[in-house]
Amino acid sequence: MEVDMVRLRELEKGDYQAIIVDDTCFMREPDITRFVSGQYQKGVSVVIVAIEGFYDLSPLRNCFDVDWNLSAYERNTVRLNKLGKKIIGREAFPEVSVYTKSHFVVGEGELFHTNHRKGSPVVTVVRGSKSVSYFGFVNWRDVAYGGILLKLCFAGRY
Repeated sequence: MEVDMVRLRELEKGDYQAIIVDDTCFMREPDITRFVSGQYQKGVSVVIVAIEGFYDLSPLRNCFDVDWNLSAYERNTVRLNKLGKKIIGREAFPEVSVYTKSHFVVGEGELFHTNHRKGSPVVTVVRGSKSVSYFGFVNWRDVAYGGILLKLCFAGRY
C-alpha cells in the first residue's frame, strides 16, 4: 500500500500528545518512519504495537536510541513490576498476573516480570515529557489493550 504523502504532510502540521503505530512501518514505510521520528524529536510520545513482531529491533534502537532486544515469542505468566505499576497502574492492568502470548523484549524500561524468562511484553523509555514504548501483547482476549495503550501515551507524565 502506498503512503498518502498529501495526508502525511497535513499530519506533520499537527500537535500531538502521542502517536500509536504498528511495527511494520519501521520495516516497510520509510516515510511514516520519518514522520514518527520527527514527531518524537518534537516531544511527542510514541507507542509501537507489535503486529508482525520483527525479531531485529535495530530499527527501533537506531530511531529512538533505546537498548531493546527481542528475547522470545511465547506464552508466559506476566505481572507488573514497580515501574509498570507506576506507569500502567492497576486501573489499566487490574490482574495480579496473566498467562499470555507475547513478544518479550529485554532492555531498559521493562514494565512486567515473567516467571522464568528475561524480558517484558511492554517496555517504555521516558525522556522528559515524551516516551517511546513497545507493546508486545498479541492476544486481546488475554489482556485488555485500551487502558494500557492510553497509559503509555502519557508515560512521560508519571
